[in-house]
Amino acid sequence: MSTTPSAGARRLAAAAALVLAPALTPAPAHAWDPTGHMVVALIAWRHMSPAARQAAVAALRAAPASTGIGALRPAPGSVANVDETFFVKAATWPDVIKTAGVPGSALSRPGWHYTDLYWRLDATQHPVPVTSMHPASENAAERLGVLVPSLGTTATVVSGAGALPQGVRLAWVLHLVGDLHQPLHCSSRVTTANPHGDVGGNQFPLGASSPRDLHAYWDDVLDTAMPRGAHEPPMAYVARIADRLEHDVPAPSATDAASIAYAQWVQAGLAIAERDVYGTPMNHAPSTAYRDHAFGVAKPAIVLAGRRLAATLDRALAPGSH
Repeated sequence: MSTTPSAGARRLAAAAALVLAPALTPAPAHAWDPTGHMVVALIAWRHMSPAARQAAVAALRAAPASTGIGALRPAPGSVANVDETFFVKAATWPDVIKTAGVPGSALSRPGWHYTDLYWRLDATQHPVPVTSMHPASENAAERLGVLVPSLGTTATVVSGAGALPQGVRLAWVLHLVGDLHQPLHCSSRVTTANPHGDVGGNQFPLGASSPRDLHAYWDDVLDTAMPRGAHEPPMAYVARIADRLEHDVPAPSATDAASIAYAQWVQAGLAIAERDVYGTPMNHAPSTAYRDHAFGVAKPAIVLAGRRLAATLDRALAPGSH
């Protein structure tokens, strides 16, 4: 058996390196895994009410030590804004705990990270749904429907995953809102080669390039388009990307930002996957034009995720604060 780490394991190790790295230590960066999640959370933080920010930080600080959430809080004085940094890093926690043996790994739920809708191309090369295949019963959209209504209570709540403290439920919500705005977390394309779906592009190889598959490419799309500087502190990097995206992308309408129609979020992500994601050949490194197109598609999706997360947390943690 080979002892070479899988691509997924390498990405998780790099994610942990960025999240846990000291502020001045260069580390590899990844997008929705975790740079994109941190950008989503930072955009949300910027648009949340002070009361919701305070409640969110209190919930995260109260999470049991065994979860590992508290370890994401920087030491006082180590960064300019400890609470903001803690909140932003907490959005990566559901990916960090995918690594067996780390604190909180017993709470990992891989199936919660996506809501795959199945589709194929018909004889005219138009996408059509595969109605005989369905998302798993527990999935990202379904979990948001369970977790978000419970955020307002500090009590431990029994969910499909067992007893979950408020801080754990919050960390999952921070993460899942971001996940549902990555189009390949909403899509599984069915082909002759992949009759059971391509698992969100994980079975769409890109040859010897790094990352090696389409899903990983989209996970890394921010880092590919806007690489981190050699000595750029992690939060400065995340802030630089958030600044660029909010500058380039018009703010979503108040109605769109306030949406909690999770099934509609998934349908929108599926439409992006069908229209914009598969325009690069299998077993070849994507072109510069494809990279630029992917970045252009990702920017509004991430801004919308951040604004929706802000509105969600304002309603759940500080109703009446606006």
